Amino acid sequence: MVRVRRIKVQIEYDDGSRHSVVFDGNFDKNKLLRMIEVAEFINGSDTNLNTPHELSSVGEKIWNIIDTYPSNEFTSSDILELYEDRYNEPIKLSVISTYLSRFTNRNLLSRIKGKNEWLYRKERIRQHLS
Repeated sequence: MVRVRRIKVQIEYDDGSRHSVVFDGNFDKNKLLRMIEVAEFINGSDTNLNTPHELSSVGEKIWNIIDTYPSNEFTSSDILELYEDRYNEPIKLSVISTYLSRFTNRNLLSRIKGKNEWLYRKERIRQHLS
């Protein structure tokens, strides 16, 4: 039996962009599916984030709340309250703020300074057709 310790998958697209993934050590179907979910999340596809029973990470849960938030603008405190109500688990405001900052850095959210807190708004994802 041959054991594979490292696998590298590299995909090159017509536009010249390239994606590479390296698997070190043992991996299985679940780990591969997680990688696909991460790639979809980074690319702005939230199709896997709309069903609460499938959410596994804190970031996915927070994004699910943002994605279904009833207003255009929200604060970290708004997300904290909904997170604890929806998932029935405590979370620190600093954790919420960290994820909101990460989403802002990825251009998934925009933020402006409010009176006491940052106000966040979900950005529309622009897809370019070639």
